[in-house]
Amino acid sequence: MKSASTSIEALMTELRAASADLAKSATVGTSTMVLRFKLSNAIRDAEKAERAAEDLRAVASAVISGGPEQTTLVPDPTRDIEMESADS
Repeated sequence: MKSASTSIEALMTELRAASADLAKSATVGTSTMVLRFKLSNAIRDAEKAERAAEDLRAVASAVISGGPEQTTLVPDPTRDIEMESADS
């Protein structure tokens, strides 16, 4: 009977170790997904900032050169649509 008890204890120890490894893998996987999400958001925000800077440069250039009276800071919505279709 003692060998069966020892065998059960050994299996339980293995099971606990496997369970701990699985929990660690889940934690690492979750952390990786969170970091990937944050990185994607940072890249998207940087792209928006770059487009805004381009728009501001264009407006400043038009104002400095005495460009057309219709210069505006409102972005062209068709430009975003074109960029989104190019990303696809």
